[in-house]
Amino acid sequence: MLSKKRRNYQIFQFIANEFRETVELFFLGAPKQEEGGLELLMELKAISEKTNCKIHLFSTYVSDQDFQNVMNQCDLVFAQINTEYRHYDYVETYGLTKDSGVSYAMVVHALPGLFNESFRNLQELADSTLYYQDDPSATEIIRTIINNPDQLQRLKWNALENSKKFQVDAISRNLDELFA
Repeated sequence: MLSKKRRNYQIFQFIANEFRETVELFFLGAPKQEEGGLELLMELKAISEKTNCKIHLFSTYVSDQDFQNVMNQCDLVFAQINTEYRHYDYVETYGLTKDSGVSYAMVVHALPGLFNESFRNLQELADSTLYYQDDPSATEIIRTIINNPDQLQRLKWNALENSKKFQVDAISRNLDELFA
């Protein structure tokens, strides 16, 4: 979902300005109106028009089929996650007390991830997860990946190997060893 409350989207303006036609960005979620989603949708459309960066947006619910089709085209799961999420009277911390769908997207689609350093991804995905400190460092990481296709291939290989850790037979084996 597009939500200003759950994610910071300013970095994508920076990325769109820096890379323009070189990258393609997909935002796989409908705007959540009560969390600034419609406003965000309009902002992202304006960024796309201004920079000529291909930004794909969805104004309604994204079906599972559409989600799978897009994910199968992607090279990287990239997100700026607000690690503290306030919901009514309690605060959750992504990567600690709350899971994020980005980790599961990495596993299911065997994709590497790029996230802000305050987000802690699953330990099992460490060698297919990259972290950035700020907009310029994210830009440098993306530039390095674009200029070094072998690095992207290595990350994808690691992501594939990591995704196998979550297959039923692997989990079953681990449980057998744990309770043996």
